[in-house]
Amino acid sequence: MENFFSIICPMYNAENTIDRAVKSVLNQKYSNWEMILIDDGSTDLTKRKCTQYLSDKVKYFFQKNQGPSNARLCGISVANGEWFIFLDSDDYLSDNALLCLNDYLNKYNPQAIFFQENYEVDNELIQKELTSIEKIEYLSTNIEIVNRCFLHKDFGFGQCGGCFSKELYKKQEKKPYNFVNYRYCEDILDGYLLLKNAEKVLLIPDKLYTYVRMNNSLTHSLNGDDVFGQFEIFNYVFSDILFNKNVDKSRINLSFEGGLANALVKYIYKGSKFDSFFLYKKRVKIIGKDALVRDYLFKYGFSSKKIKLYIFLMRCRFYLLLYIISKFL
Repeated sequence: MENFFSIICPMYNAENTIDRAVKSVLNQKYSNWEMILIDDGSTDLTKRKCTQYLSDKVKYFFQKNQGPSNARLCGISVANGEWFIFLDSDDYLSDNALLCLNDYLNKYNPQAIFFQENYEVDNELIQKELTSIEKIEYLSTNIEIVNRCFLHKDFGFGQCGGCFSKELYKKQEKKPYNFVNYRYCEDILDGYLLLKNAEKVLLIPDKLYTYVRMNNSLTHSLNGDDVFGQFEIFNYVFSDILFNKNVDKSRINLSFEGGLANALVKYIYKGSKFDSFFLYKKRVKIIGKDALVRDYLFKYGFSSKKIKLYIFLMRCRFYLLLYIISKFL
């Protein structure tokens, strides 16, 4: 059976990267697909680059800048495929990706597939695994999916790096209103809300997607809202998971280290480089008063002396000293 895939590609000012992303789809060894290009309010030559590829298989849509999550939703609303794959505009697919996924879908009949990824930094492939998938794993219960996909050191599989059925999206929980416009790590929250209701997920070790980071990418142009937003997203997901009495408690600390602890420590030592002292102080107070942070962070043993210093200063409410040290270290 030839399944029909919709490859949804949100983009913003992607004139320098969109060519490779589109060509990686055009060069697929499998032909039953469409590509949906969602321009999230670009101000450069992204539209001109995209229009040269337009056909009955490649479609372009423009919207006011609303962030990558809203761009993906726009793509879903116009997609005709039975299966959705999300491709960031600076990343690319392996040429056998769709052929490989089609074979797995026909053999296992899952609701979603997560695959392994390559990692490329400044045009050089790095030997780094982004997701801990070493063998084929078929997860057939919801609690098994939550335990495996979120309670581990990588803390969550996002929407990039996966293939999802249209039927699964019909069951997806709505995103809390205060998270709608977040643009960093938003795919972790979207992925969690999607998988909360999944019952059949397949993990495969095949490297079908290359995750690219360049000096001018979104990750290198973060601001304080983005970094604090990562903490809020991870805190929301981690809190929601802990409400489930059936989760594997033995995996919680591992997940906390890879997820929430990493996110809040990132804001403590990076937030001062973006935010004014008063905004930084307000946000660090929010972190310090959070119940989950008190329950886990203050009991957690960090090996880094620098992080231990930051946590000590936060607990003692030495906000100005913390701000100065983190800003210049």
